[in-house]
Amino acid sequence: SMEPINLELYIKEFETYFLSRTVTYYTKKSQIWLQTDTAPTYLRRVQTVLEEERSRALHCLHASTLPKLILVCQEELIDKHKSHLVHHQKCGMHFLLANE
Repeated sequence: SMEPINLELYIKEFETYFLSRTVTYYTKKSQIWLQTDTAPTYLRRVQTVLEEERSRALHCLHASTLPKLILVCQEELIDKHKSHLVHHQKCGMHFLLANE
């Protein structure tokens, strides 16, 4: 039988680093994707990322990590880019709705 997880150690030695690397990864990825994707394509990509991250977290990480992981992903992929996603001249939602 496995020993119960030492949550304090898990958070200190793994989770903090894991979440900070996740932020770095999706900061870079979002910048690349926003250069090539329209807003709807980008948002579909983000939805897929969130589903994949949730699935991986459920299988591989302590349950307490999931809400923190989803939060950092949403912040990096959506919250930081809301203005761009709405107002971008060629691919933002305003442009797409005005040119339907």
